[in-house]
Amino acid sequence: MKLPDLKDKNLTFPINIPLRISYVFRPAKRLPTIPMHDYLNFKQMTGNEILLYLENPQNLRLSEFASALNELIKKAGASEKDWANHPWIQNCAKWATEKSSNLSRVDVGILVKVFEFIKYEDEKLWANLAAASNKMLQLLRGKSYSTVFNHYLLHPTHSTSDFRSRLIEMLPVKLYKMPRDDITRCFATCVKLGLLNEYLWDKHFQRIFANRVHWFGPKNYKVIVDNLITTEFGNDVQWLSKEFLPFINNMLVRMTEEEANGLIECLNNARDKLPELETEDLINTLNHHISYTLKMQKTMEDNRLWNIVKSDLEYYKEKEKIKLQRESASQ
Repeated sequence: MKLPDLKDKNLTFPINIPLRISYVFRPAKRLPTIPMHDYLNFKQMTGNEILLYLENPQNLRLSEFASALNELIKKAGASEKDWANHPWIQNCAKWATEKSSNLSRVDVGILVKVFEFIKYEDEKLWANLAAASNKMLQLLRGKSYSTVFNHYLLHPTHSTSDFRSRLIEMLPVKLYKMPRDDITRCFATCVKLGLLNEYLWDKHFQRIFANRVHWFGPKNYKVIVDNLITTEFGNDVQWLSKEFLPFINNMLVRMTEEEANGLIECLNNARDKLPELETEDLINTLNHHISYTLKMQKTMEDNRLWNIVKSDLEYYKEKEKIKLQRESASQ
């Protein structure tokens, strides 16, 4: 098609100017982005899917292997299964025994937690995990160290006495890096085994409990007080009544009825053990909180839309029933 002469004075508009070049969007060619961390994410899988991967654990990386077992025991109903006699889990235990020397510091803590959860009994497995833990004991993080510490001290047949002694020696260093629940567990283990001495209490546990008093919740408070009153250090009534127990008043905002009942039982036991300990005000406060919580829960339950609709339906059904009875009586 010929282009019009744009210099022509008799040119009339509009004019049609054909385009010689067709414009097509062509995005730049780029290579596909390969993810740097292409490991399997077992958090998004079901328990059966994880088990299928664990059928052949040698096909997984060690970090993936530990993560798969960790997520498996978190699934609903996992505590009711007999994992110790499951053939695939037994195969996983053999694989963990073979590869224990190549485990990372995170994987060691996870595997100790997993096999403790499923109550797996194998001397070679526990000995190899103890050797792997001993090799990197200084590198273990607080949570992993707590898992290793509590398991091997409560199960002395799974490790040597030298390893357990080293665990006790390094506890003061690791305590400050642990979460609150793990600190409480370690404290309970020390009390149970008679390891709580003056140095551990005065220099470490008492300082942590005093400086982080706002950090420990009702459940940890109950465990701490229940264990503390069984030792000689629980006779410090001044510290308990002035510095530790009064902070219970600041926990009432999110405290459940079950936690409040546990604290009341704990305070009653402490008062029986230490008659001079003043706990009546705290117990009265907790009882008042329980009654208030129950009242608020009932109010919230009554104000739910479903309950409002259900009560309205019952009202209109009763009203219709009375109306029908009157009509039948009049006839």
